[in-house]
Amino acid sequence: MRRTPRLESLEGRRLLAGNVGECSSTSMDEAAEFSTLGVSAADAGSTRATSANVGSVDGTIRLAGSLGFFDRVDTIAFTVDRDAEVQLQLSGLNRDANLYLSDSSGNVLGRSTRFGTQSELISESLDAGEYFVTVATRSFWSSRYRLTISAELQPETPPDLADATPPLAPGAGTTLQDVGYFGGSRDWNLNAVGAPESWAAGYTGQGVLVAVVDTGVDLDHPDLSSNIFVNAGEIAGNGIDDDGNGFVDDVNGFDFADGDADPNDVGGHGTHVAGTIAAGNNGFGATGVAPGATILPVRVLGASGAGSTLDVAAGIRYAADLGADIINLSLGGGYSRAIDSAIDYARALGSFIVAAAGNESSAVPGFPARFSATDDNVISVGAYSSSGRLAGFSNDVGSSQSVQVDAPGVGIYSTYVGGRYATLSGTSMAAPHVAGLAALTLSANPDLTSPELRALLASGTVGRAVGSDAVGSVTAQTTVGYAAAGFGGSSNASSRLAGGSGNSNRIDSGRLRTTGIDGTSFDYRAIAGSSNAQASHSANEDTSITDDLIPQSLHPQDANDAALESFQLAASQTSTTPIADLEPSADDASPNDSSFEAFVSSFQSMTVSSIPEQAKV
Repeated sequence: MRRTPRLESLEGRRLLAGNVGECSSTSMDEAAEFSTLGVSAADAGSTRATSANVGSVDGTIRLAGSLGFFDRVDTIAFTVDRDAEVQLQLSGLNRDANLYLSDSSGNVLGRSTRFGTQSELISESLDAGEYFVTVATRSFWSSRYRLTISAELQPETPPDLADATPPLAPGAGTTLQDVGYFGGSRDWNLNAVGAPESWAAGYTGQGVLVAVVDTGVDLDHPDLSSNIFVNAGEIAGNGIDDDGNGFVDDVNGFDFADGDADPNDVGGHGTHVAGTIAAGNNGFGATGVAPGATILPVRVLGASGAGSTLDVAAGIRYAADLGADIINLSLGGGYSRAIDSAIDYARALGSFIVAAAGNESSAVPGFPARFSATDDNVISVGAYSSSGRLAGFSNDVGSSQSVQVDAPGVGIYSTYVGGRYATLSGTSMAAPHVAGLAALTLSANPDLTSPELRALLASGTVGRAVGSDAVGSVTAQTTVGYAAAGFGGSSNASSRLAGGSGNSNRIDSGRLRTTGIDGTSFDYRAIAGSSNAQASHSANEDTSITDDLIPQSLHPQDANDAALESFQLAASQTSTTPIADLEPSADDASPNDSSFEAFVSSFQSMTVSSIPEQAKV
């Protein structure tokens, strides 16, 4: 029996199509268990010297505490032994309280000062070392709180793609044979990733199920309808869960955003992604990278491109349970434990995750793409233009240790909601190229595991796009060629390349399986001669809908919409400004003193004469 996705009672941040996240509700389940550490928040003093030290954190710890008239500040110390992604959450508040993160020198690294009893959240990438969490209130009344500290340590040795040794020496004829240029100028992306070469060799993605976890998919689009998943175990419209998977009438997928069995697209973004993966090669409209693949629509985002991390996590689990070989995530935001857990669940069932790197011009990818640093079934995808340059909006790898490749993501023509077509830009558009290429690769070698598939995609790249620090640009000519030649399987070199331990993680269904290869290159004809080209795209990439019947209000929000720039993780800042020098927020006026202790004392120094009459007891 297929397992029903488990909704985990964790953060409920919003995710935006195109990898821009906003911090909204961060409530936690009141039934959550809080750890006993031998130290409690009650031990916390108001300064670093008198802080309660919880020691090294690797995972999640939880503390409960309270503040009062004579104790308006609690400081808790913790350490991370390696570079880590750290999330702090202050919840269960009965009065307003604020949350701060500082280093051992007193420099503020993050602050969250939301109004009232709203939960506070800080997410930061931290170097190994000691850090301090400060919980502070200006209230004269007793203030209860729950503090959660989560740390995801980075691997000690990152996957080394460049130096990996292939399990076998590639021989002559391993790469696919060149074919003529396919289509017209708007098909540059298909030629750039070598899709026509794969089709000519007989590999179109046939037999591969690709889940699109997004705004839904236009089920009746003439270029997609024949490639939409049909659940043979479900009878449409009878109100019964015929296949016993916990979802009633999920004939074509499921809508987690609205909690029903209608995954039709409500915004256009998901349909565009689906078309890039598997629009039919039928002589009209758009053509997908893997026109023989099957699309599983899973709606987790609304028309605006926003959604809950819990819905995304449930969508990933659902897709894995239905046997999705590949799961495309053209979305993102901050770290989510629920999504991290869902990705682990998908790996156990053999699903490969393709995630957009993000459109913030950031030095590191957003999540879930950044999970590629620690999860060997995840790959991050950046975007380049037809000139061969990295798109101005595309996030880099930087210090994240993410396994990232690049694919076409500027001016991509594909299917759109309402049976129409659109030209969009963003890493959301780049990711489905890699998902499609992964489908081609699996159709050439269905025995590849998800870690092997990632290794094959990453090590089969050609030269990097100009300005990129990714592994390289994906192409079917090497990846599919090597898969078809049998490169993949049980080699330890493959597992090292994928960041694994040497286990192939095979499953009974035999849906998946891969291995590393060398960096053989060839003429990258679609982006050749690009070294003199000027970067012409930024976070405000052009969007155009080819059918003029589509009103502007229906345009999907992606890298094309400057309004998305305003969606930031409101509770997280990165700076090395002393905490006392921060600009005061509306509900928290910071002092002008230069020391952390002076900042702390400002909360403690209120005299009885300054207390409102009604507070004098």
